[in-house]
Amino acid sequence: GELKKMNQLLLLYIFGIESKSETVTFDVSMRLWLRGKRKEDTEFDLIIDGRKMTKEISCEDKECTQKRVFAEPFIAYDLYDAYIEVENYHQLPDPSLIHFKFLAVKEYFTKMQLGFKIFYTILSAVACWFFKREINLLAPRERSYEQVNIFYLSILLIFFNDPLFVFNASTPSFFWSILSCLFTVLFVIYLL
Repeated sequence: GELKKMNQLLLLYIFGIESKSETVTFDVSMRLWLRGKRKEDTEFDLIIDGRKMTKEISCEDKECTQKRVFAEPFIAYDLYDAYIEVENYHQLPDPSLIHFKFLAVKEYFTKMQLGFKIFYTILSAVACWFFKREINLLAPRERSYEQVNIFYLSILLIFFNDPLFVFNASTPSFFWSILSCLFTVLFVIYLL
C-alpha cells in the first residue's frame, strides 16, 4: 500500500515459516535492490543497488527467527519496490521456508502516540504552572532545596513528554529524533 510520513519507518524482514523438522539452521545469501517513488514522479529512484548480505535463519520447535534486511528510518517515498536475489537458493534445505515482508508503523498508532504525547505535555505544563504558582507564595528563603529541584524537574518533565513529536511525525528528520533523545537524557540525568 501507499505509505505516508505518519507510518514513521519502513522495515524489510526475512523470516522463516514453520519447519517440518525439529531444528533447522541455514544461511541465506542474498542481494538487495530497493527503489522508491513519490506520487508526482514518473520513475523510481534507486535506493540500494545490489547490496550483498547473509542472514542466518534458525527454526526450532516450529518457531523461526526473523531478521531485518533493510530499515528506512524516515519515510521518503510513497511507494517502495524491492528485488531480492537469493544467491544460494538451491543450497537451502527447503526454499519454501523463507519469505520476505515489508513492515511499517501503522498510521493509527502514530496518531494515538501523538495524542498521548500532547495530553501528557499539557498535563505536565499545567502541573508545572500550579507548582510554580504555589512555590511563588513562599519567600525565597523559605523554599527548600527539594521544592526548587521539583520545580526544575517539572519543567524537564514537559520536555520528557516530547512536545516536538508533532514535528517529527509531520516532517521526520534526524534533528527531531536527536532533540527528542536529548530531552529524555536531560530528564534522566537530572533525576540522577
